[in-house]
Amino acid sequence: MEKGNSKIVALVALFVAIIALAVGFATYSATLTIEPHDVTVGSDTFSPNVKYKASSMSCTDKSEGATVVSAGTVTDTAWSGIELSLASAGDYVTCTATVENNSNFDAYLREITTASAISCESKAGSENAATTGINEACAQMELVINQDSASATATSAAAANNTSVSGVKINKINGSTPGEKTVSFTIRYKTGGTVEANGDFLVKVPQVNLVYKTEDAA
Repeated sequence: MEKGNSKIVALVALFVAIIALAVGFATYSATLTIEPHDVTVGSDTFSPNVKYKASSMSCTDKSEGATVVSAGTVTDTAWSGIELSLASAGDYVTCTATVENNSNFDAYLREITTASAISCESKAGSENAATTGINEACAQMELVINQDSASATATSAAAANNTSVSGVKINKINGSTPGEKTVSFTIRYKTGGTVEANGDFLVKVPQVNLVYKTEDAA
Protein backbone atom coordinates (compact mmCIF):
# COMPACT_ATOMS: atom_id res chain seq x y z
CA MET A 1 0.00 0.00 0.00
CA GLU A 2 2.71 2.40 0.87
CA LYS A 3 4.37 1.77 -2.46
CA GLY A 4 1.12 2.57 -4.31
CA ASN A 5 0.55 5.75 -2.33
CA SER A 6 3.99 6.95 -3.22
CA LYS A 7 3.20 6.66 -6.91
CA ILE A 8 0.05 8.67 -6.50
CA VAL A 9 1.83 11.45 -4.68
CA ALA A 10 4.53 11.53 -7.31
CA LEU A 11 2.04 11.86 -10.17
CA VAL A 12 0.14 14.64 -8.45
CA ALA A 13 3.33 16.55 -7.79
CA LEU A 14 4.36 16.29 -11.44
CA PHE A 15 0.94 17.53 -12.63
CA VAL A 16 1.16 20.55 -10.33
CA ALA A 17 4.63 21.36 -11.61
CA ILE A 18 3.44 21.28 -15.23
CA ILE A 19 0.56 23.64 -14.46
CA ALA A 20 2.86 26.02 -12.63
CA LEU A 21 5.29 26.06 -15.55
CA ALA A 22 2.51 26.74 -18.05
CA VAL A 23 1.15 29.59 -15.99
CA GLY A 24 4.60 31.05 -15.65
CA PHE A 25 5.19 31.18 -19.42
CA ALA A 26 1.79 32.74 -20.05
CA THR A 27 2.67 35.82 -18.00
CA TYR A 28 5.50 36.92 -20.38
CA SER A 29 4.89 38.93 -23.55
CA ALA A 30 6.84 41.00 -26.10
CA THR A 31 5.43 43.93 -28.10
CA LEU A 32 7.01 45.16 -31.36
CA THR A 33 5.80 48.41 -32.95
CA ILE A 34 6.22 50.23 -36.27
CA GLU A 35 5.96 53.96 -35.67
CA PRO A 36 3.90 56.28 -37.90
CA HIS A 37 6.03 57.71 -40.73
CA ASP A 38 5.86 59.49 -44.10
CA VAL A 39 6.77 58.03 -47.48
CA THR A 40 7.84 60.36 -50.28
CA VAL A 41 6.46 59.38 -53.66
CA GLY A 42 8.27 60.63 -56.75
CA SER A 43 11.54 62.50 -57.28
CA ASP A 44 12.55 65.75 -58.96
CA THR A 45 12.83 64.84 -62.62
CA PHE A 46 11.88 68.37 -63.65
CA SER A 47 14.63 70.74 -62.49
CA PRO A 48 17.61 68.80 -63.93
CA ASN A 49 15.91 68.58 -67.32
CA VAL A 50 15.02 72.21 -68.03
CA LYS A 51 18.26 73.69 -69.32
CA TYR A 52 20.08 75.61 -72.00
CA LYS A 53 20.66 73.79 -75.25
CA ALA A 54 24.36 73.33 -75.90
CA SER A 55 25.99 75.81 -78.31
CA SER A 56 22.68 77.56 -78.98
CA MET A 57 23.81 81.07 -78.01
CA SER A 58 24.44 83.82 -80.57
CA CYS A 59 24.68 87.61 -80.68
CA THR A 60 24.26 88.35 -84.38
CA ASP A 61 21.60 91.05 -84.12
CA LYS A 62 23.46 94.30 -83.44
CA SER A 63 23.89 97.91 -84.51
CA GLU A 64 26.72 99.01 -86.78
CA GLY A 65 28.76 100.48 -83.94
CA ALA A 66 28.44 97.44 -81.66
CA THR A 67 31.07 94.71 -81.38
CA VAL A 68 30.56 91.16 -80.17
CA VAL A 69 33.77 89.84 -78.64
CA SER A 70 32.12 86.64 -77.40
CA ALA A 71 28.59 85.25 -77.23
CA GLY A 72 29.75 83.29 -74.20
CA THR A 73 29.11 79.68 -73.33
CA VAL A 74 26.24 77.77 -71.76
CA THR A 75 26.16 74.99 -69.21
CA ASP A 76 22.88 73.38 -68.19
CA THR A 77 21.68 76.36 -66.14
CA ALA A 78 24.14 79.21 -66.73
CA TRP A 79 25.02 81.45 -69.68
CA SER A 80 28.29 83.22 -69.02
CA GLY A 81 31.36 84.80 -70.61
CA ILE A 82 29.46 87.29 -72.77
CA GLU A 83 31.64 90.19 -73.98
CA LEU A 84 30.08 93.09 -75.88
CA SER A 85 31.14 96.60 -76.83
CA LEU A 86 28.93 99.58 -77.66
CA ALA A 87 30.53 102.60 -79.34
CA SER A 88 27.99 105.33 -78.67
CA ALA A 89 24.36 106.23 -77.97
CA GLY A 90 21.99 104.29 -80.23
CA ASP A 91 24.06 101.11 -80.25
CA TYR A 92 22.62 97.78 -79.18
CA VAL A 93 23.25 94.02 -79.23
CA THR A 94 20.65 91.27 -78.97
CA CYS A 95 21.76 87.80 -77.90
CA THR A 96 19.65 84.64 -78.00
CA ALA A 97 19.87 81.10 -76.65
CA THR A 98 17.53 78.12 -76.60
CA VAL A 99 16.00 76.63 -73.47
CA GLU A 100 14.98 73.00 -73.84
CA ASN A 101 12.65 70.89 -71.71
CA ASN A 102 13.63 67.22 -71.47
CA SER A 103 11.25 66.51 -68.59
CA ASN A 104 7.86 64.83 -68.59
CA PHE A 105 6.17 68.03 -67.39
CA ASP A 106 5.33 71.19 -69.31
CA ALA A 107 7.57 74.02 -68.09
CA TYR A 108 5.86 77.35 -67.41
CA LEU A 109 7.93 80.52 -67.16
CA ARG A 110 6.86 82.26 -63.96
CA GLU A 111 9.54 84.89 -63.25
CA ILE A 112 12.15 87.03 -65.02
CA THR A 113 14.37 88.96 -62.64
CA THR A 114 17.88 90.34 -62.36
CA ALA A 115 20.05 90.17 -59.27
CA SER A 116 20.51 93.95 -59.28
CA ALA A 117 20.22 97.09 -61.35
CA ILE A 118 22.75 97.95 -64.08
CA SER A 119 25.88 99.69 -62.83
CA CYS A 120 28.74 101.41 -64.67
CA GLU A 121 32.36 102.26 -63.98
CA SER A 122 35.37 103.66 -65.77
CA LYS A 123 37.23 101.02 -67.78
CA ALA A 124 40.44 100.41 -65.91
CA GLY A 125 43.51 100.03 -68.11
CA SER A 126 41.96 101.77 -71.09
CA GLU A 127 44.01 104.51 -72.80
CA ASN A 128 40.78 106.49 -73.02
CA ALA A 129 39.17 105.69 -69.67
CA ALA A 130 36.17 107.86 -68.88
CA THR A 131 36.47 110.34 -66.03
CA THR A 132 33.21 112.27 -66.32
CA GLY A 133 29.64 111.63 -67.46
CA ILE A 134 29.66 107.96 -66.43
CA ASN A 135 26.56 108.13 -64.25
CA GLU A 136 24.66 110.19 -66.81
CA ALA A 137 25.55 107.77 -69.60
CA CYS A 138 24.73 104.78 -67.39
CA ALA A 139 21.22 106.16 -66.96
CA GLN A 140 20.77 105.60 -70.71
CA MET A 141 21.61 101.89 -70.48
CA GLU A 142 18.82 99.36 -70.74
CA LEU A 143 18.70 95.57 -70.48
CA VAL A 144 15.54 93.91 -71.85
CA ILE A 145 14.95 90.16 -71.41
CA ASN A 146 12.31 88.37 -73.50
CA GLN A 147 10.75 84.97 -73.88
CA ASP A 148 7.64 84.82 -76.01
CA SER A 149 5.19 87.39 -74.68
CA ALA A 150 7.01 87.83 -71.37
CA SER A 151 9.62 90.51 -70.79
CA ALA A 152 11.42 92.37 -68.04
CA THR A 153 13.67 95.43 -68.11
CA ALA A 154 16.61 96.44 -65.95
CA THR A 155 18.07 99.96 -65.87
CA SER A 156 20.59 101.77 -63.72
CA ALA A 157 17.70 102.81 -61.48
CA ALA A 158 16.04 99.44 -60.93
CA ALA A 159 16.51 95.70 -61.34
CA ALA A 160 14.25 93.71 -63.66
CA ASN A 161 11.42 92.23 -61.63
CA ASN A 162 8.61 90.46 -63.48
CA THR A 163 7.27 87.92 -60.99
CA SER A 164 3.80 87.48 -62.51
CA VAL A 165 4.55 85.83 -65.86
CA SER A 166 1.81 83.60 -67.26
CA GLY A 167 0.97 81.90 -70.52
CA VAL A 168 4.58 81.12 -71.55
CA LYS A 169 5.10 77.36 -71.83
CA ILE A 170 7.88 75.05 -73.02
CA ASN A 171 6.30 71.74 -73.97
CA LYS A 172 7.43 68.54 -72.28
CA ILE A 173 9.54 65.99 -74.13
CA ASN A 174 7.74 64.11 -76.89
CA GLY A 175 9.44 60.80 -77.51
CA SER A 176 13.09 61.80 -77.87
CA THR A 177 12.34 65.38 -78.93
CA PRO A 178 12.51 68.01 -76.16
CA GLY A 179 10.34 71.08 -76.15
CA GLU A 180 12.26 74.27 -76.99
CA LYS A 181 11.85 78.02 -76.70
CA THR A 182 14.22 80.91 -77.35
CA VAL A 183 15.19 83.41 -74.68
CA SER A 184 16.84 86.70 -75.62
CA PHE A 185 18.29 89.80 -74.04
CA THR A 186 19.12 93.18 -75.56
CA ILE A 187 21.62 95.61 -74.09
CA ARG A 188 20.98 99.08 -75.48
CA TYR A 189 22.65 102.48 -75.14
CA LYS A 190 19.56 104.61 -75.65
CA THR A 191 19.70 107.93 -77.45
CA GLY A 192 18.44 111.13 -75.91
CA GLY A 193 20.95 111.62 -73.12
CA THR A 194 22.18 115.16 -72.56
CA VAL A 195 25.59 114.04 -71.32
CA GLU A 196 27.86 111.28 -72.60
CA ALA A 197 30.91 109.87 -70.84
CA ASN A 198 34.18 111.40 -72.01
CA GLY A 199 35.82 108.02 -72.55
CA ASP A 200 35.50 104.25 -72.19
CA PHE A 201 33.40 102.79 -69.39
CA LEU A 202 32.12 99.38 -68.42
CA VAL A 203 28.47 98.47 -68.09
CA LYS A 204 28.06 95.83 -65.38
CA VAL A 205 25.16 93.68 -66.56
CA PRO A 206 23.62 91.79 -63.61
CA GLN A 207 22.75 88.11 -63.43
CA VAL A 208 19.44 87.28 -65.12
CA ASN A 209 17.17 84.67 -63.51
CA LEU A 210 14.49 82.73 -65.38
CA VAL A 211 12.23 80.67 -63.11
CA TYR A 212 10.20 77.79 -64.54
CA LYS A 213 7.59 75.72 -62.73
CA THR A 214 5.35 72.77 -63.55
CA GLU A 215 2.17 74.84 -63.29
CA ASP A 216 1.13 78.16 -64.75
CA ALA A 217 0.13 81.18 -62.69
CA ALA A 218 -3.42 81.07 -61.42
